[in-house]
Amino acid sequence: MPIVMGFTLSNIGQFLIVAALISVAVAFWMSLRGLIHRHQSSTNSAYKASIAFSIAITIAYANLVYAFFAHDFSIKYVAHYSERAMPKFYLFCATWGGQDGSLLFWTFLMGLLSFFALRQIRKKRADLFPAFLFVISGIQLFFGIVTFFSADPFGTFATAVADGKGLNPLLQTPVMAIHPPTLYIGMIAFFIPYSLGMAA
Repeated sequence: MPIVMGFTLSNIGQFLIVAALISVAVAFWMSLRGLIHRHQSSTNSAYKASIAFSIAITIAYANLVYAFFAHDFSIKYVAHYSERAMPKFYLFCATWGGQDGSLLFWTFLMGLLSFFALRQIRKKRADLFPAFLFVISGIQLFFGIVTFFSADPFGTFATAVADGKGLNPLLQTPVMAIHPPTLYIGMIAFFIPYSLGMAA
């Protein structure tokens, strides 16, 4: 069980997901306040909170990736979808091999795309930015809630197992391994133009 500064990878991951959820809840509330009352300071606070969400969820996903490579079988998700003999490529792909990891990966992609989209819209379409931020943070909040309450990528066993079960053999081919992220990116990317259209 790898330990970083006195904390297990599970502790760190759970903390980061909670931090991301709180950040995006603040972003949603402050963006609504800024939109209704035309408070620039509220919109600025919402923007910072949304960026904090993106950073927290990115580190949370990186933490899960590290848990797979470190073979931290105290984490149920790692034990269910990997084993010591798996090649590194499939260890990485196993992070989205099940529902819990897929939801975290989905939310991570949303955070990553919104990070860049918010920066661009803030510079180029300042008139639409408050409403754009409100719609994006609302969507992020929904998936943050789903990831926190319906998924548990960092849940642990009382005692770590010696080895994991391994990834489904059907997924251990290059094409099958990469099809989830390609599908996810295609679907998730639509929330940027959707948010922009709703803002307009």
